[in-house]
Amino acid sequence: MKRWHNLNNAFQYLLRFIEAKLPADRYNLSEIDLALVSNFKGGNASIVEPIELLSDKLAIYGRSLDILARMIGGRALVTFSTCDELRAEAGAFLALTLTPETAISGFRASYASALLAAYFPETLPVLDRQVLRGAGIAHKLNSQGQVIQIEQHYGKLIERFHSVLKSKPGLSLRELDREWFAVGSKENSARIAAQGRAKLKTKSAEGKLRRPFFKGLREDS
Repeated sequence: MKRWHNLNNAFQYLLRFIEAKLPADRYNLSEIDLALVSNFKGGNASIVEPIELLSDKLAIYGRSLDILARMIGGRALVTFSTCDELRAEAGAFLALTLTPETAISGFRASYASALLAAYFPETLPVLDRQVLRGAGIAHKLNSQGQVIQIEQHYGKLIERFHSVLKSKPGLSLRELDREWFAVGSKENSARIAAQGRAKLKTKSAEGKLRRPFFKGLREDS
């Protein structure tokens, strides 16, 4: 699927940047981390946090990453017997984007998940609406088609990845991400098409209701 492959190319830039860091600086975040995440996630949002406030906030995110790294210990998601602690720590990282003291303008919860996925690519997935759809995780959309409170679904998504990867030895986390992204995109296209047909049907019905009225006006004039 072209869309996923394009996004994966952008994801590789982020991975390459992280791999080039010195071990001692691995979890010291900078505006480059944020810019590469924003490039990967796309959309209309830009990182617009005042630069004088950014360093202190990034230091907090970096410490949280370091805590996660120590807990993960280089393990792939499939090797965890349970993922309760992992879900809790990853959820705490995403929560930083929602707390006024640590929120970075333009850096949303789904962006934070992309950062986690880049630092721990065999352990944590990207929180994405198409992947949620493909994984069969129930969620609600707003009028723009965005998932409402998407951060609340991250723990469930980690759990779903863990369960499926356990049952399918040899399948990587990114391969499963691609599979679910494709399914979710197809379902989303069908949803949009159905909405379009419903709107046309409604307009057609409204037109039929109005026509006799205007016809009567012409006949009486």
